[in-house]
Amino acid sequence: TNQTGQVAGEPLQMRGNPDASGNGSSYATTGSDIVDILVLGLGLIAVSKPAGTTTEVVLSKLQSHLRDKVIAEKVTCVSRLDLQTSGVLMVALGPDHSAAAQLAMAQFAGRTVSKEYVCLSVGDSLGPARTIGSVTLPLQMDRGAEDTRRIIAAMAGKEARTSYEVLATYPLHPTRIPSSEIGVGRVFSLLAVRPDRKGTRLNSSH
Repeated sequence: TNQTGQVAGEPLQMRGNPDASGNGSSYATTGSDIVDILVLGLGLIAVSKPAGTTTEVVLSKLQSHLRDKVIAEKVTCVSRLDLQTSGVLMVALGPDHSAAAQLAMAQFAGRTVSKEYVCLSVGDSLGPARTIGSVTLPLQMDRGAEDTRRIIAAMAGKEARTSYEVLATYPLHPTRIPSSEIGVGRVFSLLAVRPDRKGTRLNSSH
């Protein structure tokens, strides 16, 4: 799953020389400590979070690099991405009481920030490319054994609605997936997914 996002307000401006892919500067000390900085703006910074890395780890590395570059002594997390989600992570330059952090957090809390996820799903066909639909299903957090947490569908859960658009569909490869797991009409679907602004982070379960 990949997420893109945009915060309303001051337009973000690129700082530094973008590479061939159009990305901004990447500061690194070792191969495992690379932080991909996409855009620097007035009080805000957009960084790329890879899948399998926690938001907290990215923020820690980012703050260390910005401090070394004398850009900012402290950064504030204004939104998080799930562990297995890659995408754009918005960070405020300055402590949590700074104007930039307060403005960004207010926009996320007020759900005035638009979010879009690009994901690859497998299941029954949702239709050809450009098909638009939505999933409406109440969800809630469930505590399992050893204090593990999972998101489940429950009538008593919070209302959650997720809109999607089919970008492309791909047939399953019959020689690589057992026929018993393929099923009739099951395909890979590349989707652009947008959680309802009134929903919660539970929408990721949709």
